[in-house]
Amino acid sequence: MMVLGYLLISVSCLLSSTTVYSFFISLGASCIHGLTSCFGESVILGYLKGFPADLVVGWSSGTGFAGVVGAGLVVLLTALDFELFAIYLVALGLVLFYLLSFIYLNRQKNKFARIEKENSVLESVESEQKEEIQSAEQVDEAKENVKMGFSAFCHVFGKIWYLCGSLAFVYYFEYSIFTSFTDRTIKKLGYDHRPGFIYKNLFEILLLAYQCGVLISRSSLKLIKIPEVWVFFVLQLSSYIFWLMEVILVYNGIVMVKNPYIMIILLFYVGLCGGGSYVNVMYCIISHDKLKFYEKELALNICTILNDTGVICASITALIMSNWVYP
Repeated sequence: MMVLGYLLISVSCLLSSTTVYSFFISLGASCIHGLTSCFGESVILGYLKGFPADLVVGWSSGTGFAGVVGAGLVVLLTALDFELFAIYLVALGLVLFYLLSFIYLNRQKNKFARIEKENSVLESVESEQKEEIQSAEQVDEAKENVKMGFSAFCHVFGKIWYLCGSLAFVYYFEYSIFTSFTDRTIKKLGYDHRPGFIYKNLFEILLLAYQCGVLISRSSLKLIKIPEVWVFFVLQLSSYIFWLMEVILVYNGIVMVKNPYIMIILLFYVGLCGGGSYVNVMYCIISHDKLKFYEKELALNICTILNDTGVICASITALIMSNWVYP
């Protein structure tokens, strides 16, 4: 599916941007990429419940690195005068690394399960702990998980609503910032028409800065854990308000931030808050003492659903901003 998405987006780039076919092909490619990525994230996060909670940093750091590589690849190859369709064909080769990584992870998980089984002494624990360990030994047994349903959703969501809600809003704030507010600011100031590599590619560079912040904070779990996830909500909300005010003022002739390098630093900060929220929320869910082992995969899926809902709402915000509020 990911390969098909890359091929379609490459084809759309080859076609004239004025043709309706190019738009619908790119739209279809985006839907395929989104479907594949969201499904993969839900599967992998549920898969990780069989590992120690600290290891979620491997997944979060890897996704942060993927963002840096993706944004960095576009900036680098654009500087080397690659056509857009060629850039996506180059990115096509990265799919192989995803496949090899999952194969390796699967082997490590089976190995970990065997070691846990050998080292667990079930007779020395209480019955409830025994059930948890026995479940951990059967990490490949998906049918042990709680199935999605209204009652199950309400039961599990009641334990993690504050975690899911915080992450959903954080992602709404940050995706609104870099898909809408910064885009409108750059367009209004005419930076994309100014000479110089920084100005012509400012949006891509801002995205790269954001992804660098995400990578650093998503990799920070081993150094610092912040279970008070509301902190990230407050910090990201402050960035959201700042950039919203920036757009409003720019369209009224007042500019708070003119220097593109300051914009880069601010987007790096947005990425730090978003990545920190993600890795700490996922860690809190996997290590949640009130969640049964067989409830954790559903909990992680609920969290990713709300997270993606926040991203969708940010996309809707961007469409409204760019077409009706500040076209």
